[in-house]
Amino acid sequence: MEKVRKLKALVLAAGYGTRLYPLTRKRPKPLLHVGGRPILSHILDRLRGLRRMKKVVIVTNDKFSSSFRNWSKGRLGGHDVKVLNDGSTGKKESLGAIADIGFGLERDGISGDLLVVAGDNLFDFPIKSFTKPLPGEGARVGLYDVKDRNLARNYGIVDLDDEGRIVDFVEKPYNPPGTLASMGLYLLSPRSQELVKHYLKDGKDPDDMGLFIAWLKDELPVYGHVFEGSWFDIGDRGSLNRARDYFAVQAA
Repeated sequence: MEKVRKLKALVLAAGYGTRLYPLTRKRPKPLLHVGGRPILSHILDRLRGLRRMKKVVIVTNDKFSSSFRNWSKGRLGGHDVKVLNDGSTGKKESLGAIADIGFGLERDGISGDLLVVAGDNLFDFPIKSFTKPLPGEGARVGLYDVKDRNLARNYGIVDLDDEGRIVDFVEKPYNPPGTLASMGLYLLSPRSQELVKHYLKDGKDPDDMGLFIAWLKDELPVYGHVFEGSWFDIGDRGSLNRARDYFAVQAA
């Protein structure tokens, strides 16, 4: 019987959240409170119960690394959490999302499948089915139907074939071909992780995950997984307030 690969999570939390100033001048966006708790705590709630999960790695920057370490010390139970400082000190020096994945892989190694989660990603649905072992050496992308083509302009938009494989990925299109949006949730096999390194070594865009997935789908099978429920991409004050309103109702 083939041994089931371990699962590790990598949370992308090295942004500076400038669209949320002044809230994020001294506090990183993933540690802003929603429903009385940091966004990151909600994310880790969704990782509880994943039997393959062994570790959570948080990649952040030099400005906020101490904030994440203090948060991790105050946690009660749960997964082993490791905080990595990518060394950037401001938005202009940011490495970029893909480069931060590469940094995490360089510092913590490849030991199985990798669940990549954007640190400003809030959702209320379970992800156990999303994290089931990958077939072969492909990848999986979390998708959400935003049901509005104007809203779809803000996201990477995906087209799937009959088997659920991604055949097209367009980043923030002016005329969206559909409304299935990539939601900042990725599952990468060991081979996919190796290709992250090759992608960066070849000098390709180190930040835009949409460009990476569009490239990766031509190298390996990349499948989409459509979620239903409530999802909030915390990018500005409006989305933050909507998330706070929603979780306040859920807590009532």
